[in-house]
Amino acid sequence: MASEPTTIEKIRGIPWSIATFAANTFFVQFTFFGSVFPLFLAELGLSKGQMGFLFSLMPFLGLIAPFIGPWTARFGYKRTYITFFTLRKVFTILLLATPWVQITYGTSATLIFVSVIVAFFAVCRSVAETARIPWAQEYVPRSMQGKYTATNNFFTSLAGFGAVGLAS
Repeated sequence: MASEPTTIEKIRGIPWSIATFAANTFFVQFTFFGSVFPLFLAELGLSKGQMGFLFSLMPFLGLIAPFIGPWTARFGYKRTYITFFTLRKVFTILLLATPWVQITYGTSATLIFVSVIVAFFAVCRSVAETARIPWAQEYVPRSMQGKYTATNNFFTSLAGFGAVGLAS
């Protein structure tokens, strides 16, 4: 079994963690959480009710977190986070096939297709976020967890503003 990283090794990895979260903020602003996604859905011809259903999947499927917490501990926080963080990107890539589904099968099939993608993304997001916080407590030294959280929030906010500015 590998030994726990030293405090110096943990500190060395913190900029990579912050950069990852900033890049992820940029990513989600252009996909599911930003103003681009509702415009994309409207362009597909989905009604406001259908869009509302899609937007409700994210918080609703987040409710699985308390039930999967013990599983993430057994599987390993780092392994769970990296696996499901990656899987959600794979499901998001499938959105590129949405115009083809619409042209080939119509709006009803498009709604089902996008719903399945959003649902899988939401489940993967919930599982990854459930594992992220305990894993962060492992790789961020206890003495700097507050500073890390503040710095991470600052840079992810900047990335969010940058993404929205670029999108508009």
